[in-house]
Amino acid sequence: MDHELSRARRYKNPFSLIMLNLDYFKKINDQYGHPVGDVVLKEVSKVINNSIRDSDVAARYGGEKFTVVLTETELKGAAMVAERIRKAVENLEIATNGLNIDVTISIGVKCYRPLTDKKDKSEIISEVDNALYKSKNKGSN
Repeated sequence: MDHELSRARRYKNPFSLIMLNLDYFKKINDQYGHPVGDVVLKEVSKVINNSIRDSDVAARYGGEKFTVVLTETELKGAAMVAERIRKAVENLEIATNGLNIDVTISIGVKCYRPLTDKKDKSEIISEVDNALYKSKNKGSN
């Protein structure tokens, strides 16, 4: 994100940040164990990577939370990518150890526009995290 923030400021191009969190992931770990939880995380990460461009960067932020930096992307485009990821995760069929695990995600999206935004990295992350929890509070998925 540091690299993209620097690039956005230099070239005056926006970028967007997506933050997503697996819904009820603690329940999966508690009910089926951490090895199954690890499989779920790996499968969701594959979906994320298959849903973004090569120029975008996806990362596990911690626990069951992921981020995606979408280069040169306005909010409308980021919302489309976020919805594509959400639908793909919702339709994901995770079969492991004789179990079929269904999973959904909640998502927050923030667009950084260097011509009008003067926020630093921590403020951008805080805003997208707040958007994620607003989404989560409205209901999962």
